[in-house]
Amino acid sequence: MFKSQKLREVAPEVDHLRIGMGWTTEDLKKPQIMVESTYGDSHPGSAHLDLLINEAEKAIREHNGKAAKYFTTDMCDGQAQGHDGMNYSLVSREYIADMIEIQAMATRGIYSKL
Repeated sequence: MFKSQKLREVAPEVDHLRIGMGWTTEDLKKPQIMVESTYGDSHPGSAHLDLLINEAEKAIREHNGKAAKYFTTDMCDGQAQGHDGMNYSLVSREYIADMIEIQAMATRGIYSKL
């Protein structure tokens, strides 16, 4: 049994939350795959990531899965150059890793072990 289906047994209220986001009852029966991205239009390094997200979602759908898209923020080292903003470059990478872990663990069944 998929982890996402085990979650449905122990926390059925999650179904209603997902249906409220436009998921169908058929989507709920599929393997649910977490797709995490730092997409945004604040700098060139992340502005194109929506194209990759869409391709990943399409591939998951073609293989009878349901993509669950999550986003976190990032920063551009180029825009942080020459001022105190550069002090946040390495910290932002740790933040991204932390947010992926937080989102994965908080939505048990899409990614983590039950």
